[in-house]
Amino acid sequence: MIGYALFETAIGDCGVAWGERGVVGLWLPDSGRDALRRRIAQRIPGARELPPPPPIQHAVESIQELFSGRRPDLSSVFLDMTGVADFDRRVYEAAGRIPAVVDRGNDPAASPPTEGRPT
Repeated sequence: MIGYALFETAIGDCGVAWGERGVVGLWLPDSGRDALRRRIAQRIPGARELPPPPPIQHAVESIQELFSGRRPDLSSVFLDMTGVADFDRRVYEAAGRIPAVVDRGNDPAASPPTEGRPT
């Protein structure tokens, strides 16, 4: 059985679906919760709206942090790759190995030196 939950984030309501092996889908905001439910039903017919189990709740909290501008560690969020094409699986695996980058915004100390560059 596939379960799903809707949850609030800084960018709007999102949805996550899971099965026995981990997360099977993530939906970004739509025009409202009913639209999210319809999109989930189209992608995963028969999915049931349920309270997320602890590992999925942890994923939800990490996604909420991410969409609030923080940099949570998502390495413990398990993606169920059942049915995912081999190429797509390799892309997900490669993306998962990319380290997080800390953006220092307008911090002058974070700017690369301009010495020796043409102006």
